Amino acid sequence: MTELAERRYEAVDPANRLIAATLEQRWNDALQRLQDLEIELAAFERRTMRAVTAEQKKQILQLAGDFPRLWRSPTTTSRDRKRILRLLVRDITVTKGPEPKVVRLHVRWQGGATETLHKNCPALGAALATAEQ
Repeated sequence: MTELAERRYEAVDPANRLIAATLEQRWNDALQRLQDLEIELAAFERRTMRAVTAEQKKQILQLAGDFPRLWRSPTTTSRDRKRILRLLVRDITVTKGPEPKVVRLHVRWQGGATETLHKNCPALGAALATAEQ
């Protein structure tokens, strides 16, 4: 909206002062509205965002350190594991490796870090035997 107002203002011949003044006013109004909305958004985010207390941070770090036990726990369901993965992983790209029967997994974590894993593909017979069981 502000870009459109700016383009209209810039396109006016300076000899047309009345039109230019009107377009400049619209441009300024659009900029003011944008600024007001940004301030409103920042205030909303401050109200809704909760700060993590020292105790909560300690619990989160303890849980992260105890993650393998949590993952393997008999009380952790497949649904829980999927939820955990959705919280941790942004996306995974799978590509064939240059070597035969190797795939590369490019993991992009929610925090922005990336990691590349190389996995050997199981032999076709082993995959079929596993599927039949």
